Amino acid sequence: MKTDPEFVVQRQLDAYNSRDIEALMSNYAEDVELYEHPSQLLAAVQSRCENVWQPDSVK
Repeated sequence: MKTDPEFVVQRQLDAYNSRDIEALMSNYAEDVELYEHPSQLLAAVQSRCENVWQPDSVK
């Protein structure tokens, strides 16, 4: 799997735009933490982040 920054960012953006939750989550570690700026924890671990990014919640 390519790991250069431009490729990683584009892969994540493509997955997000196509609302492909599996592809989107493949960019993250199992212990990812998702924050709303500046410091509100929205979700910890991949399974909970998936709930935040489900197609109905992506605007």
